[in-house]
Amino acid sequence: MTSPIANSILYPSIIDITESLHTTKFLSNALISISTFFNGIAPLGWASYSEVYETRKKAYVISLLLFMITSITCAVATNIWLLLIMRGLQASGVSAALCIGAGTISDIYIPTERGTAYGYFSLVIVIGPIIGPIVGGYITDYLGWRWIFWFLSIFGSLTLISLFFISETYNSKITFTIKHDDMMKKKKFNPFLPLYMFKYPNKFYGLSPSKAGLVFISLGLGQILGNVIGGKWSDIVLIKFKNKNNGKLIPEQRINSIWLGSIIIPLIFIAYGWLIERKSGA
Repeated sequence: MTSPIANSILYPSIIDITESLHTTKFLSNALISISTFFNGIAPLGWASYSEVYETRKKAYVISLLLFMITSITCAVATNIWLLLIMRGLQASGVSAALCIGAGTISDIYIPTERGTAYGYFSLVIVIGPIIGPIVGGYITDYLGWRWIFWFLSIFGSLTLISLFFISETYNSKITFTIKHDDMMKKKKFNPFLPLYMFKYPNKFYGLSPSKAGLVFISLGLGQILGNVIGGKWSDIVLIKFKNKNNGKLIPEQRINSIWLGSIIIPLIFIAYGWLIERKSGA
């Protein structure tokens, strides 16, 4: 949860940071986009480190140490440029859990239980962006934006301490083989594409930082429900197909669990768009 919280916690405080550091809105908004960018790039390095050195725990420890150091530096930064650099490094450090977390689940759960575990893991990830703005808004209102980074450093410290009570989970045993050569074919990939989805926060509605953070609650409730149900449904579907195949487990059969969502989601978007068009306040 540390990574999504750290990425979203600054949303309500952008205006305060702009005024405090006497900078432009563009550079202040870049604090969000640079964090998003490194959250997408850095996991590639952490995943490689974990596999090459056959460890999960050491990767977590190193990443959290980097996160704590950069969070403290952000808290005392006196100019936007130092803050931007540290935000990038901060995101690089805290992003390890995004990729290694799934591997940890595979280490400790059997295949027919991983769907539920992945559901709860995803739940933690989606809760973060909802909790982050709420916490960040109230901290900004009552303590100032710098205390956001002090909060993150304390949060990271507690997470780091908890790691010393957890054993190494890495399992180097190969449990499957790739049979199709086309899985290795090059795919078109644009690492900058997610940045086009970034929306700059602006003061359209005159909300205080704390009230702006509360806007994310409804989104969080839906994601919580979806992740809990989705994970369990995925396991149910996998077990169903396993029984049909005389006990033979084919991991790809878990994909069949998406059909229900693929029908419901477009209908929801159509209904939501219609309600907006009707100006019903949706």
